[in-house]
Amino acid sequence: MTQTSIKRRNLLVQFLLAIVTFGIYCIYWHYSTISEMAQANKSKTNAALMTILLFIPFANFYAMYVHASELDVISKSSLNKLLGLALYILFSPAYWIVCQLELNKLAESAASVGSARIA
Repeated sequence: MTQTSIKRRNLLVQFLLAIVTFGIYCIYWHYSTISEMAQANKSKTNAALMTILLFIPFANFYAMYVHASELDVISKSSLNKLLGLALYILFSPAYWIVCQLELNKLAESAASVGSARIA
């Protein structure tokens, strides 16, 4: 499992972008993070399809489940895929924060490993 494709994102900047773009950034965030996680997990998850499914009633639960599943595979947190799905459905901003914090940890650890190889 390679983690070099995960990008570190600033939560404050994300929050401001979500407000300025009237929520469109949240859709972009879903697409980009599921794409990065699928690439790092070497899974065949189609990020574009999962983003489109967000707009289809009941299919959006599947898209959220896939996002939470990808996070469960890539991270070593206590947030499993079912708990992630429940959090995503009940209070999406909390899932967004937890997910992004986990991805930031992975991005920072990959960056520190990369800098250790250079030295």
